[in-house]
Amino acid sequence: MRSAAEYQTTLERKLGEMFPSPENRRLVEEALSRYRWGKEFPGLARVHLAILKLAGTDLDKVEEYVEAANGDPRDVLYWAEYPNQAKGQSWRLPEEEREKLIQADLDQYETWIESGESSQKGGAPGS
Repeated sequence: MRSAAEYQTTLERKLGEMFPSPENRRLVEEALSRYRWGKEFPGLARVHLAILKLAGTDLDKVEEYVEAANGDPRDVLYWAEYPNQAKGQSWRLPEEEREKLIQADLDQYETWIESGESSQKGGAPGS
């Protein structure tokens, strides 16, 4: 698990990679600032990263996922960080299969975090 500082550093890097244009970055940062749980829900940068992973470079999608996070930030965290588990009723699978899904989700998230990729499909409804 990353620290809040590590999430913040990663967020800054991903913003720069995904939105190299200062104008687009400003628009995305404005959209992310409309996430209202920041002070009450720990992990502001983590939620922002989840929004970026799900939305990619689509500014309209950033707005959509900010709204979803305002409803319940755990939703966007689940969709972004646990996409394989979010696709179905993973809790009903045998333990060995669940463990494979968990590892696949961890691997996918780490790959996205460490890569210069703008987005990977998450498990959000309709994705």
